[in-house]
Amino acid sequence: MTAQFYERLSNDLTQLLENPIDYNVTIEVGEEPDKKIYKVHSYILQSRNSYFQKKLNEISFNENHIKVFKMSNISIKIFNIIIKYIYGGIVSLEKLENSVIFDLLITSNELNLDELVEHLQTHFVNNNASWLRLNFSQVYRTSCQVKNFNIIKDFCNNIVSKYPNTIFESENFQTLPEDTLISIIEKDDLQLEESKIWQYVIQWGKAQNPTLPSNLKEWTSDNFLTLKTTLKQCLPYIRYFNISSEDFFEMISPYQQILEPELWLDINSKIVAPNEPISSSVLPPRKILNVTLPTRTTLTSNIITDAHTLEISSWIDRRESNYTENNPYEFKLLVRGSRDGFDVKTIYEICDKVSNTVVVLKVKDTGEILGGYNPCELDKNKSATIRSQDSFAFSLKTANLKNSILSRVEDFSNAIANYPQQSKLFFGNTLCLESNLKTDKNSCCLQNEFSYNKLIRSERLIDSDFENFLTLPEDTLISIIKRDDLQLEESKIWQYVIQWGKAQNPTLTSNLDEWTNVFEMIFPYQQILEPKLWLDINSKFLVPDKPITSTVLPPRKVLNVTLPTRTTLTSNTITDEYTLEISSWIDRRESNYTENNPYEFKLLVRGSRDGFDVKTIYEICDKVSNTVVVLKVKDTGEILGGYIPCELDKSKSVIIRIVACKNQYSYNKLIRSEGLIDSSFGGNNRFNVEEYEVFEVSKKK
Repeated sequence: MTAQFYERLSNDLTQLLENPIDYNVTIEVGEEPDKKIYKVHSYILQSRNSYFQKKLNEISFNENHIKVFKMSNISIKIFNIIIKYIYGGIVSLEKLENSVIFDLLITSNELNLDELVEHLQTHFVNNNASWLRLNFSQVYRTSCQVKNFNIIKDFCNNIVSKYPNTIFESENFQTLPEDTLISIIEKDDLQLEESKIWQYVIQWGKAQNPTLPSNLKEWTSDNFLTLKTTLKQCLPYIRYFNISSEDFFEMISPYQQILEPELWLDINSKIVAPNEPISSSVLPPRKILNVTLPTRTTLTSNIITDAHTLEISSWIDRRESNYTENNPYEFKLLVRGSRDGFDVKTIYEICDKVSNTVVVLKVKDTGEILGGYNPCELDKNKSATIRSQDSFAFSLKTANLKNSILSRVEDFSNAIANYPQQSKLFFGNTLCLESNLKTDKNSCCLQNEFSYNKLIRSERLIDSDFENFLTLPEDTLISIIKRDDLQLEESKIWQYVIQWGKAQNPTLTSNLDEWTNVFEMIFPYQQILEPKLWLDINSKFLVPDKPITSTVLPPRKVLNVTLPTRTTLTSNTITDEYTLEISSWIDRRESNYTENNPYEFKLLVRGSRDGFDVKTIYEICDKVSNTVVVLKVKDTGEILGGYIPCELDKSKSVIIRIVACKNQYSYNKLIRSEGLIDSSFGGNNRFNVEEYEVFEVSKKK
């Protein structure tokens, strides 16, 4: 048996590229100021590639026994990929934009890298067909001009045959090369009426001769001769004898002078006496798949493209790979903000009782395209969370986002928040649409226990707590950053501290170039540190073992190298310390938990979000046991609450026995001080609530 060690060989040769021992060729890539010199080996280039074999044989060694080769028409980014492929036989496309991959394909073909050319074509057709469609004119033109692009050319030909308007109605049609036009109109399976093909050919011919009069009645014999000469190679591919007599006299007769006299007589003869023999060649009729020639449903959207709908449809069907054509779903426009208004209530009004809806929106300033799919019916008369296992939210691929992001529901019971009265439509908390989407800045994307399985916006864009952080009191900030178990990288902590400091001094210039010329994290702020500390930090970098005089705090006790974030309690009312205390009471402990809470507090209801009517608690928490209700009293700031281990029941009015009571109705202690309440039932013990929340408490797994 033969053993093969290609991976080790690839790694070793790649190392030779990075450490070019005994190189004898330099390749200058790009132009000033973006120019890079590669030190490479002629024996590798010539053995791996016929292009370099020929070129290097034409170049002589200089006095340093080096061959100098210039490639100014190739970008450094593209050449980096190619030279690594030549040395190591490895190409990674995951992080490359499709436009870059296409440029790589063209350059690979110019350099005779046949293996790579075939691989890149296959990659496009199998994995990025949607991009080929979005850039069809450019792709098709290139595939026709380059003889080695057979895989992409076949892909494009299939599209042109089925959907010829893709090319005929494109803005680039009139600039098509003649041979490309001929390759289209010669197809037997071109799905287009012959009279329409004739019109497109005439249109193309006129475009090549812009001096021809626009009014056909003003044409001279020379004008017709000019058009005839231009279309000489195209006209033989028109199936004249498959054009109806009505279309013939309306569309072709005006251009009689560009046809050969014999052909003109034969066409007329066939119309008058169909069974009479003729001398002209008769091409077979095209293989039209459907006499009515259905066109693809046109997407009426100001936001998304056909490629986007194919991607969304693939997610609906839970496909591993995206649809590339023949979308099984029709996307019917129901609501458009610029036409119908931007209030979320408008969605409920128009889409009431409609299921299988996709909401898409374009974010102002960033250009992001966000959205969500709801398989269930919306209900304009009912406020409730909707259960679904198939809903999802997404951020679609744009110029600023290389790959789309799909986020699927995890908490099925809280998949969709249907709250028309509050003008809210939430996909979990991953995409929260609220109020007027254009004028009110209430919509957001969050990551908490109600969210789907992925963020659909970057943390830079959704840091909803950032403004609150900047207003923290100094002692609160210090209490956070002094913790030894703070689960955050030290450089990140430094950045947050600097941000907080800047916020306290809004008159500071925002351009750091005006402060210093150094661009690292701590160095730019050298002047805020004590000189001795600054010198000691530098000393530790340069000579780690040298003693210093500054106090050295112990490193933080980070629990995991990957720095997992702590589970964040999503509450406007209580803190983590409060949940530890409540958990201790649930377990009837004599002393409180101080860390590692055995219970998870999952937010179910929040007054400011879901409404303050007690009925809302019953609606959302129906059949849910082990709930904790907490509320913040208006004016006094007291935090009151209770724990219910039993299920609530919205359809039944009963008294549930929980514990022994001190008297007929009360528990064993007052929970408000006597200074705040009056002993009389109608006194000051009545209060208003500023906020309330209900949590489901469950043992952590």
